[in-house]
Amino acid sequence: MLRRLFVYFSILIAFVGVSFAAYAAGTVSGADTFTLETTNGVFLINARTLEIKGGLQGKDIEPVAHAVFDPDNTVLTLTSTSNVTGYQWSLKSGKRVFSISAKTEDEALVMSISTAQTGAFSWPQSADGEAITAYALPIFGEGKYVPADDPQWIEFLTIKADQYDMAALSLPIWSEMRQNTSLTWIIDPPYDTHLSFTQQNGKLVAGLSHDFNVLNIEDKYVVRMIFGPKDPVHGAKLYRKFLQKNGRFTSLQQKAAINPNVRKLAGAPHIYLWEKGPLKVEDITQWRKFIRMFADKYEDEHSLPHTIWQSMPNASRAELRIALEEAQGKDGFVSAYNRQVFTRALNATLPIAVPVKPHTPLAGGHDPYAQSAWIETVRARLLSEFPDCFTRPAQWGGGLSVGLIKSLQAASLKTAWLGAENWNDVLWHPEAALAAREAGYLLSAYDSYGSSHPTSLKNTWDTAQMGDEIFETGAFQKPDGTRVTGFAGRGVYANPAAVKDYAFTRIRAVADATNFESYFLDVDATGELYADFSPTRKTSRRQVDEALQERIALPMKTLNLVTGSEGGTAAFAQYLHYAHGMTTVPFKWTSADMKTNRKSKYHVGVYWPPEAPSIFFKSTPLPPQQKHLFFDPEFRLPLYQIALHDSLVTTHHWEYPSLKFSGEIDRTALLQMLYMVPPMYHLSAQTLKRDLPTILNYMAEFAPVHSTLYDQQMTGFAFLSTDRRVQTTRFANGVHIIANFDSVPREAPDGTKIPAMAAQITGLGTPRIVLGLETK
Repeated sequence: MLRRLFVYFSILIAFVGVSFAAYAAGTVSGADTFTLETTNGVFLINARTLEIKGGLQGKDIEPVAHAVFDPDNTVLTLTSTSNVTGYQWSLKSGKRVFSISAKTEDEALVMSISTAQTGAFSWPQSADGEAITAYALPIFGEGKYVPADDPQWIEFLTIKADQYDMAALSLPIWSEMRQNTSLTWIIDPPYDTHLSFTQQNGKLVAGLSHDFNVLNIEDKYVVRMIFGPKDPVHGAKLYRKFLQKNGRFTSLQQKAAINPNVRKLAGAPHIYLWEKGPLKVEDITQWRKFIRMFADKYEDEHSLPHTIWQSMPNASRAELRIALEEAQGKDGFVSAYNRQVFTRALNATLPIAVPVKPHTPLAGGHDPYAQSAWIETVRARLLSEFPDCFTRPAQWGGGLSVGLIKSLQAASLKTAWLGAENWNDVLWHPEAALAAREAGYLLSAYDSYGSSHPTSLKNTWDTAQMGDEIFETGAFQKPDGTRVTGFAGRGVYANPAAVKDYAFTRIRAVADATNFESYFLDVDATGELYADFSPTRKTSRRQVDEALQERIALPMKTLNLVTGSEGGTAAFAQYLHYAHGMTTVPFKWTSADMKTNRKSKYHVGVYWPPEAPSIFFKSTPLPPQQKHLFFDPEFRLPLYQIALHDSLVTTHHWEYPSLKFSGEIDRTALLQMLYMVPPMYHLSAQTLKRDLPTILNYMAEFAPVHSTLYDQQMTGFAFLSTDRRVQTTRFANGVHIIANFDSVPREAPDGTKIPAMAAQITGLGTPRIVLGLETK
């Protein structure tokens, strides 16, 4: 009774004239102010301006959202009031008319807005920025804890980042930390809505803008507001409940009940394999003999060397002539460099020089079913033309190869997800694919339907080749009729609705030909959505999202494959078993030194050489700003894991693997342990000896814990020190992990001394300190 009186008194002070009759359901005053009470809070809504105030029951009433309309220039018409539905009204401002409703759902105030006129609608903007101490933002993957007055974050979020598409955030939410409470905003559905920040009196202030356009004009813009405790991950817990309530949450345990292979993700590192193509340098055992035989035959138009030579570009021929000359004479030899150059040329040219006997050809030059027969032809012709020059064909290959799989097995790596850069590498190394399967590893390959290239484009990649018809007719169009340019400025981005039939056919063909147990679709789950204004195929962002979900669901549900994609935003979690690019997301665009300045020590590298591209294998330091904003632990939050840890397994983007940044390897390893997300690696025959011991050292500590926790809900996270360098996570099965990110020992709440850069794990038998770092 006393608490209720306190709430009434607070409201009376905030809005004079509010009637308390039927207060539990809601009231309206003569001042156009509606009052709604949720299960734990109170909201006061000025229907004419959309100014909102509120607070937890028993707490102070605070400004929540600024007014967006001028009360002297609006016409308000109350259309409905109900103890069940809340309030509905229309608001005319200038030439625009908005239909608005306000209601409560459990803890949430739900505001729904629609209009028949197109244009941007900028609301809400956080009110009382002085009262906001920090934000919990699902940006850059997992999430960030951003102090509202941090100068570097203010500069970054107001100038460099500009704005965030809510559909592309890992979760379509954000939370404000206030003096004694948090306020969480949930924007679902998130389409055509952008989050941006301004600076006011040295503080960050968040605001939204929704675009009503001709494609979404019938859809409602829905904003939920929920007060809660001052807990930076409370918003993620609320969003998890929202997904569950709406039937949009599926656990890994439920997914594994349908496809038992999902359990192979338990304790598994994610490893991409390189040195693509039929051969590696070591597959040719008699290099001098091989080169001399090649030199003797390459002018004979009936020989394989001649066909190979004619299929090479002039630049390659000029380089190979050096190797041909090098091998001649009594003391002739072939240097290691020229062996690599020759092998690289063979791998690039054999698919052109040796024709594929068509089986089921697809647009874009693909014929997965034909590749198994093609590699047998290639093997036979090479052995015939160059007798006694090669090892056994079953041993050929450098990345996905029998030798590499045996090395992983010999090192006691019990499970792993292995990814090939091209599905042909799987078809060209059938013995290796079988060995991986028999070892219990999940084998997959990169596939993508995001960009579409014309067949004439020279600087292209295989997956973007989908035929000229799709390139000409399938692109997203902007309102002005121009087409949306594809990734890296090449080709166009293709509407998944336009690519559906082709994509479904190719996915089935690749999966059937390779006998995959896993499938990876790049780009699809990033939440990067375009609206398509083409006259014959108008598609809203919501419809594009639905088409992408349907595409991802094909390998998961219809083909029963362990399915992954890039990103893994919340909208796609139901349809995925794993995702790449949530723990660490692409951010080189924030630094010219990282992205374009090849002379800089911070440059991340390029997609060359093909045997081990430097962008994946070169270890580089981070620029100071990127190190501070993206890797300092005091700014990292497991928002995504709190919401979805037990729904899918996530890890790093393939350009930002666990060993990529030279000054961050230990912190990355510790973060993986705290969040229970697996590491991401790249391997090739050339780097196996260098990197495998490091991988095995870490997995010996990580795998047993992850095997227990990979499908468990993360129930809690907290900062245990004021500097936020000692952190803890809790899981549904009782396991409790404390990580010390400091460079000196720190003390856990129970008094245990945790060494620098180490974790304490309890709940799995005897409590233990884990020094499971990459570099120990």
